Amino acid sequence: MLTLPITLAIIKALIVRVGDEKFAVALTSMSETLIVNQKDIQTIEWKEVYYLRGEMLPMMRVNRFFDLNSDKADRSFAVVVSFGERKAGLLVDELIGQQEIVIKSLGDYLKKLRGFAGAAEVGKHEVILVLDVESLIEESVIKQKGGSHV
Repeated sequence: MLTLPITLAIIKALIVRVGDEKFAVALTSMSETLIVNQKDIQTIEWKEVYYLRGEMLPMMRVNRFFDLNSDKADRSFAVVVSFGERKAGLLVDELIGQQEIVIKSLGDYLKKLRGFAGAAEVGKHEVILVLDVESLIEESVIKQKGGSHV
């Protein structure tokens, strides 16, 4: 009989790349992906937004949130994520593909890291971090309301 710890979860995820780093986004938290031209991203009151079918979608550059280098391109990919009624577009450099992953919690030592739901091993001993959509959306809403981004 195989016993798995409760801290493990198997989910379907979209693997994305930002600069040299890969991340996973749970498919259950996303609704679609888009190719976004940089010229179509507007800045309103110091916040980046993208008009998606007549709605203003707050955009969050994942590279800025985690202080990563990013591809300097005219186009990015946006992963449209939602939590409750809130939506945001996460800007990433590349969509790698879908994969089933096993999420492991980060443990007490790393649980204060913002923006991560856990870690997963993909491929041959490659560990990637799973993005916590709820906290990323909260951060984008705080920024939109003029709060500080720590």
